[in-house]
Amino acid sequence: MTHILACIDSSNTSPAVCDYAAWASLNFVLPLTLLNVVERPAGVEIRPGSLAHVLEAMSLDEKRHEQALKQGLIMLQNARKRAIADGVIQPELRQSDGELLGRLLEMETDMRWLVMGKQSSFCPRLNQLETIIHALHKPILVTPCSFNPPRSLMLAYDGSEDTHMGVKMLAASPVLTKLPVHLVMVAANTSKNLERLDAAGAILQSVGCDVRTAICGGRVELALQSYQTEHDIDLMIMGAFGHSRVRRFWFGSTTSRMIRATTRPLLFLPKSYLNM
Repeated sequence: MTHILACIDSSNTSPAVCDYAAWASLNFVLPLTLLNVVERPAGVEIRPGSLAHVLEAMSLDEKRHEQALKQGLIMLQNARKRAIADGVIQPELRQSDGELLGRLLEMETDMRWLVMGKQSSFCPRLNQLETIIHALHKPILVTPCSFNPPRSLMLAYDGSEDTHMGVKMLAASPVLTKLPVHLVMVAANTSKNLERLDAAGAILQSVGCDVRTAICGGRVELALQSYQTEHDIDLMIMGAFGHSRVRRFWFGSTTSRMIRATTRPLLFLPKSYLNM
């Protein structure tokens, strides 16, 4: 069964992850699954004459792993109480050991959204979170440390076929189209770009969505953040890693810079998801 999947860990973002996942679960009328993954410790290098040391280290690692599993279960139980307080009925708890990305890939078939914290202890380095966003084929909501129920959203639109598909996906979502939508393009203010933006806005207006369109100049992430702040928009939606690997290597990516800079939730739509 399709569900909202939330990654629960020891970071200070987990309460907000739980709240945003509960919000998605209630609005999409989908079950909520709370997931905790505990990675197994790396193997101990065996050297000549060190067997006793190896056995001692393995025993200590096993004890730490068992303790981490117990702590993870407590985190899940606390998250379940929080989700129930938010209004979710019978959230499911799942705990697994192993590598997080592998577990997510195993579960993504039945996943509607994945909800993760920006400062998750699963991904202490930003590039680990980026790897997950790049690898999965489902929308990923990256949350800040505090929860604010979305009252408005903006879609970063660049006129490409991919972002046009994003507009169509948005139009097909009765949950998201309940909110006022800002379509924002960072580009030159030309008649061609205005036509593209108006055409995209017309798609959303056709399903009764309250739409505002805008063209901004400047560096993409700065322009988007400035617009979001000026209009007090709660949720930003954007495509994930739209440029080639070579371009990302030399120039970085808007996706990465947005994750680093934002203090509000970001919903990433993978290209593969838009083309399903």
